[in-house]
Amino acid sequence: MLTAGVIAGILIIIYLFLIFPKRAKKDDFKNLAKRSYAHRGFHDNEGGVPENTLAAFKKAKELGYGIEMDLQLSKDKKLVVFHDDTLLRAATKDERIYELDYEELKKIKIFESDETIPLFSEVLSVIGGSVPLIIEIKQENGRQWSYETCRIAYEELKKYKGVYCVESFDPFLVLWFKKNAPGIVRGQLSMAAKRYEGALTKLSSFIASAFLLNFLSRPHFVAYAHEDNSVGLFLYRLFGGMTVKWTVTDKARHEKLQKKCDAIIFEGYTPEPEW
Repeated sequence: MLTAGVIAGILIIIYLFLIFPKRAKKDDFKNLAKRSYAHRGFHDNEGGVPENTLAAFKKAKELGYGIEMDLQLSKDKKLVVFHDDTLLRAATKDERIYELDYEELKKIKIFESDETIPLFSEVLSVIGGSVPLIIEIKQENGRQWSYETCRIAYEELKKYKGVYCVESFDPFLVLWFKKNAPGIVRGQLSMAAKRYEGALTKLSSFIASAFLLNFLSRPHFVAYAHEDNSVGLFLYRLFGGMTVKWTVTDKARHEKLQKKCDAIIFEGYTPEPEW
């Protein structure tokens, strides 16, 4: 009969196998790590430079920051850069991105500015490989639709001459890149289980926060809410996984986190672009 200690040891070994990071060459990280990434570009939603717009990305580029952005598909499958699942916050329209064609979307002024929702191809052209990118794939309109987001993003990225990585909260979208584009650095977004309340069941929240599906996608990095910590996150980093903290809104906090993670996504202040 197995003792409690043996059973505990077996469970620990299984858990370590589940969360073990994808091993990558040092070169895969050298241009991504030790950087500050402007969350949705260096933006000011009230000051005429809204998030996830060409103006915000140009400003981040000028300041030398890496850039984090969000991708989803319009109804006619144009790849656009936008975060929310509806236009309510940005444009007071209770409609979803995937319900509108791009011709409709590009006419919408967001956050009462002159800026509109850009195509991913436009953003890549503006950035031109000058700074590294963290590209989040949004899970909208079901997983099959989001797989198409992955595919179209990959086709765009094949033509791009710059440093970038992809990430998603959905481990199956991270898995898509493992299967179809294993050379691209990929990351798993996560946070403490309590933050998933209302979006996931308690079991799914635990699985997501503890990285229990990492064995499927073997992410190169984990991007974790900066306020949160966990044993899984500590072990992941101990085993050589790259860790990113999001979204920091305080410069002093930023400076402390530089000692504990590989990259930081920030907004609302001006940290050093590199450390």
